[in-house]
Amino acid sequence: MGMHQLGDRYHERSVFFFALMFNIVALTFPLIFIALYSTLPVELVQMVGFTPFLFMIFFSTTFSPGAGVAGIKAVRYLFPRFYLWCELPGVKDDMEDCPEDRIENMIYL
Repeated sequence: MGMHQLGDRYHERSVFFFALMFNIVALTFPLIFIALYSTLPVELVQMVGFTPFLFMIFFSTTFSPGAGVAGIKAVRYLFPRFYLWCELPGVKDDMEDCPEDRIENMIYL
């Protein structure tokens, strides 16, 4: 295995790592910021802080790519998990409306 191939493998891994971490961070930041910068009780912080995660599950159709009601289906582009799925080679071919270019996909992510 040449140095060029080895560098490509590490680049692939770093792109997937970045996509995965951005997905996790984007869904945890609201919870962290609400907990730090509000005087709400813990139960209310958890309910309000997890609403982006619940919206992603119920409205983004990322758990069943390509499915969903036509009006709600457009909401999936707001969530980073859609673009995370677009990065995976086996899944990208089955998804509809993924960005054509990897750089464009990472910008949207």
